[in-house]
Amino acid sequence: MDLPSPWGEYARLQARSSRNSKVDSFSWGVEEEMNLFLENPSDYTPADARRADRVRASVARRERFRAKLRKAHEGEVAAQPHNPISQLEARESLALIEAATTAAQWALIVAVAKGYEYSELSRKRAISIGASRAQMCRLRQQFAHLRPTA
Repeated sequence: MDLPSPWGEYARLQARSSRNSKVDSFSWGVEEEMNLFLENPSDYTPADARRADRVRASVARRERFRAKLRKAHEGEVAAQPHNPISQLEARESLALIEAATTAAQWALIVAVAKGYEYSELSRKRAISIGASRAQMCRLRQQFAHLRPTA
């Protein structure tokens, strides 16, 4: 079936995309080319088609470069756990601590673990810095038995 201009060009791009059965740099390039077409289909011209070819090639090249970087640094990005048993034990300890504390105490523990300063926590909780530190000290002492032995 003949599609009105410029949709025949889009059908050609879709056909090109459907011939590729895997997600790779080429498929990313074709996808970007289709996005470029969809920005303004009524004004799509042969010059835009040539520009889209360059865009497709650029996006494909960029994706190949990114894939190479991901491959080179995959160990840093998604490092495997050294000892999954210790991670499970830590998760169990955290569940015990959460069950044994109030919501406010748990919020304090989580905030300190996330790296918030005591000055910021004291403003949010409307207590002094010393009171926040003292409460955290008492909580650490209360749950010292759950610390892993190294």
